[in-house]
Amino acid sequence: MPMHSKSVPLLSVGGLKKYFPVRKGGVIKAVDGVSFDIARGETFSLVGESGCGKTTCGRTILGIHRKTAGSVKYDGAETETFSKQQEKRFHKNAQMIFQDPYACLDPRMTIGAIVKEGMHEYFKISESEKQERALELLARVGLPHGFVSRYPHELSGGQRQRVGVARALALEPELIVCDEPLSALDVSIQAQLINLLISLQQELNLTYLFISHDLAVVRHISDQTGVMYMGALVELGDSDVLFRKPAHPYTQLLFSSIPTADAKSVRKSVRANFEDEMPSAVNPPSGCRFRTRCGNAETICSREAPALRKLGDRHCAACHFV
Repeated sequence: MPMHSKSVPLLSVGGLKKYFPVRKGGVIKAVDGVSFDIARGETFSLVGESGCGKTTCGRTILGIHRKTAGSVKYDGAETETFSKQQEKRFHKNAQMIFQDPYACLDPRMTIGAIVKEGMHEYFKISESEKQERALELLARVGLPHGFVSRYPHELSGGQRQRVGVARALALEPELIVCDEPLSALDVSIQAQLINLLISLQQELNLTYLFISHDLAVVRHISDQTGVMYMGALVELGDSDVLFRKPAHPYTQLLFSSIPTADAKSVRKSVRANFEDEMPSAVNPPSGCRFRTRCGNAETICSREAPALRKLGDRHCAACHFV
């Protein structure tokens, strides 16, 4: 059940699936029927354990992975039916900030060349204008002009990630997929970067799909949050509602890891009913995929996969007992 804003969402994902074949037969259903909308200027976060499919979802939306089924609409138009001109516009307007800032930067290129790379394809401006724009972008993300002639190995992890942000901004995008952009950084640097992302969003009216396992950051930055488990959304809603009153047992488990004044008792009350290991992605449980870790599971959970159903205004969960 996708959520709809009053106006046309900038990004609308419907029933998105991405399956990967395995050598001995069968498939891994990395993304299996995910639906959500993101309004222009908002932040939608995808959260879940490693391997739940959130990164694959983001990459499939951008076309890095070819989708197996489902719909991705950008500004009301289906991306699969784009003309070459529309596809080029989409690739300009939808950018990505990657998890590992070192692996995604060409070590043979200067920082200036990295930031300017996309401009050659999309902007008909002189080399001096590209250089001036690169310097402006570096300044905007908090890096001195002197960095334009440096190489990635000469920068710290936080500085490299700022370069990644500058590169994403270079084509003047509307949508940025932030794929775990803070996970490789120290906590103090994370705070600086998240404040940078928030200020850039306000200044440039950016729309974020924010992929993370850091729930404290997600709570701080998000307008809406979707919780993924084994390729599917199990809960979806306004972040304020979701964090205040999580409905799905898996969401409750995840949120018990957020530091609180009474964290020990919260973790004990929630975790007492769960096993630690996630089932095999090649051979997932029948019915509700979370049932093997859920203390509330009953017979119906093995027979029927629960659908997302509305619990309140802009709040859905996929559980037979909520």
